[in-house]
Amino acid sequence: MLVMASFTTLFLVGLILADARMQTRSLWLPIGLHAGWILASGGFKQIAQLEIIMLPWLGRNLLVGIVPLGVGGLTWLIMRGWLKYAGDRKV
Repeated sequence: MLVMASFTTLFLVGLILADARMQTRSLWLPIGLHAGWILASGGFKQIAQLEIIMLPWLGRNLLVGIVPLGVGGLTWLIMRGWLKYAGDRKV
C-alpha cells in the first residue's frame, strides 16, 4: 500500500512537471516547481518529527497521503491559471 501511495503522488508530480514543460516549452518552470517542492519537503520534515501520524491524510514524508496529492493538485491549478493569465496578457 505504501508503494502504491508513493507511486500515485510521484505520478501526479510527473504529470505536473510534464505539463509545465509542454505549456512553456522551457525547463525553467519545471525546475522551479521541483525546487519549491524540495524546499517544502525539507520544511515538512520538521513537522513530521513530531510523530503525529494521521494516515491516510498525512504521512511521514510528502510522498504518502491525501494532503500531498491535494497540494500537488493545487499547485497544478495555480500553474495553469498563471500560464493562462500570462498568455492572455501577451495578446
